[in-house]
Amino acid sequence: MRGWARRHSLWILPFGTTCCAADLTTAFGPAHDLGRLGAVLVHDAALADILIVAGRVTRALAPDLRRLYNSMYAPKAVIAFGTCACTGGAWVGEEVPGGADLVVPVDAYIPGCPPPPESLYNALARVAARLA
Repeated sequence: MRGWARRHSLWILPFGTTCCAADLTTAFGPAHDLGRLGAVLVHDAALADILIVAGRVTRALAPDLRRLYNSMYAPKAVIAFGTCACTGGAWVGEEVPGGADLVVPVDAYIPGCPPPPESLYNALARVAARLA
C-alpha cells in the first residue's frame, strides 16, 4: 500500500534559478496539469520526495542546494531539468563549474532548452518507480 501511495503522490521541491524554472511551472499549469496525476509542489525539503533542479547551479548557490538535499528524508531523488542543470549549459566557467551532479547525486536528466513537459512526465515515472 505504501508503494502504491508513493508512486501516485509525488511531493516535488523545485529549485529554480533561471528560465527553466518558468518552464517547469508550465508543467503544473492547466495545459499539462501534473497535479491531476498526483504531483504536488511543496516548499519544505522535509516533505519532499523529489528535488527538481531547474537552471544553472552557481558556486554561490551550491551550498543552498546541498542543504536542501540533505534536509530531505530518504528515499529521495533528484531530477536535473534543462541543459543548464544537466551540464551547466553555455555558462560553464569559473562561476558555473558544471551541472547539478557536481553538488548532489542526480537520478534523472532532462536535457533541452527548454525541455518539454512530456520529458518531465517520463522522468517522474522512472524516479517514482525507483522510490516505491
